[in-house]
Amino acid sequence: MTTKLLSGLFGLAVAAAGALAAPAKAETASAAPLAAPTGAVILTVSGDIEVRNADGRAEFDRGLLEALPQTEVVTWTPWTGREPVRFSGVLMADLMERLCASGGPIVASALNDYRVEIPMSDLDRHDVLLALRRDGEVMQVRDKGPLWIIYPLDPAEPVLAEIERRMVWQLDELIVR
Repeated sequence: MTTKLLSGLFGLAVAAAGALAAPAKAETASAAPLAAPTGAVILTVSGDIEVRNADGRAEFDRGLLEALPQTEVVTWTPWTGREPVRFSGVLMADLMERLCASGGPIVASALNDYRVEIPMSDLDRHDVLLALRRDGEVMQVRDKGPLWIIYPLDPAEPVLAEIERRMVWQLDELIVR
C-alpha cells in the first residue's frame, strides 16, 4: 500500500511538472515570426534563440530594430564626458525576449572584432540599451554606431571596469550561449 501511495504521488508530481512546463513550450511555439530585413543588416543574433529569420540566426536592419519597443535612457559615458546624453533604442532584455533567447552569457562583438561577454543577469539588473540614436540622431560608424550597448551610469559613481568593457560600440553581432 505504501508503494502504491508513493508511486501515485510520484505520478502526480511528474504530471504536475509536465503541466507546468507545457505553457512555456506553447508560448515559445506561438512566438511571432520575425520578418526578413529589407535593408542593410546591422545586427546578427545567433546561438540559443528560438526565433530566427535566416539560417540559424536572426538578422536585423534598422527598420526591424526600430519596430521593437523603443526606450530612452539619459546617462553619461566615459567617452562622452560627464554631461547627460540621451540614447534611444531597444532594451536588450526586450530583444532577447522577442527572440525567445535562453541561457547566457551573451557574447557581444563589434565591427573591429572586439568581443566581450555580457551576463544575461545584467539584463535584469540594469536597463541595458541597444542604442540606435544619440541625442535624437542616428549614430553612424564614425560616431560609435550604428549600435552601441549602453548601461545607465550615475555621474556621481565611479564606473566599474567590467561595465565599461561591456559598453560595446559599433556592435554588429550578439551570440547567446
